[in-house]
Amino acid sequence: MNNALTILGSSSAIPTKTRNTTAQFLLFQSDKILIDCGEACINRLVRYKLPFDQIKYIFISHLHTDHILGLPGLLGSFALRNREKPLTIFSPQGLQEIIEPLVGPTMVQPYELNWQVVDTTVSQVILDENDYTVSTIPLAHRVPTAGFLFREKVKPPNVKKEAIQKYNLSIDQIKALKEGKEIFDTSGQMMDSQTLLIPPQPAKSYAFCSDTMYLESIIHHVKGVDLLYYEATYLHELKDLAKARGHATAYEAALTAQKAQVKKLLMGHFSTRYTDMTAHELEAQQVFANSFAVEDGHTYEV
Repeated sequence: MNNALTILGSSSAIPTKTRNTTAQFLLFQSDKILIDCGEACINRLVRYKLPFDQIKYIFISHLHTDHILGLPGLLGSFALRNREKPLTIFSPQGLQEIIEPLVGPTMVQPYELNWQVVDTTVSQVILDENDYTVSTIPLAHRVPTAGFLFREKVKPPNVKKEAIQKYNLSIDQIKALKEGKEIFDTSGQMMDSQTLLIPPQPAKSYAFCSDTMYLESIIHHVKGVDLLYYEATYLHELKDLAKARGHATAYEAALTAQKAQVKKLLMGHFSTRYTDMTAHELEAQQVFANSFAVEDGHTYEV
């Protein structure tokens, strides 16, 4: 899989026997990415045999401890393994001041650590790679919180090999076709580019929305994504408690997915009062059929 998401933790504030606190390992366009870093995150990365040494970026949604407590251990592990590649951490204001005192006194980091502060009040591109972008999604929680939208860039079409040979296309003509420009044959007639090109694969996208209440404005940001992760801490019978604590229900997660016309919904960040998530799936699937409760250790294709 070119793009794949592995769940490292799907419990809310307290881990359980089967669920750790929030963390996800995302393989996106060959880059290894960590989203949130709940306690004992390094243990889960090792347990699931994921290449944690190759993590290039870490995205932290907010500064509650169940989303950041794994960072000191992970950063320390990088140092102990003599990591040399730079690492960039994106987070709301304040994370650096929390984490550096925990890591700094114990070891010297052999790698460059870059801290990037994100504005949780606006949606903006915070990372622009050759093949994809990452944008923030303003969320509604008890502290400043951002979701993250990972979106592939649309690739240019390919020119059919048989067309290149048949019409003896030059490098300049091939380049022009890929750029959507017109080309002409030896008699001066414009060629039908549609018969010469192989359309590119649709650009894939993944949106991470945790922790947050139901918020209408999120729908616009996640419109049409291939995979949406949305917290579902509670069943809808506890909607008032969810709102009071800055969380969402399975019904609200599914309503977001349905209104945004996403392709697939994953739900997580479950309250420890629940040991079986069947009811979460049933509640959500009544609104949006392609809804699933995640399991720690499972990998999902984007």
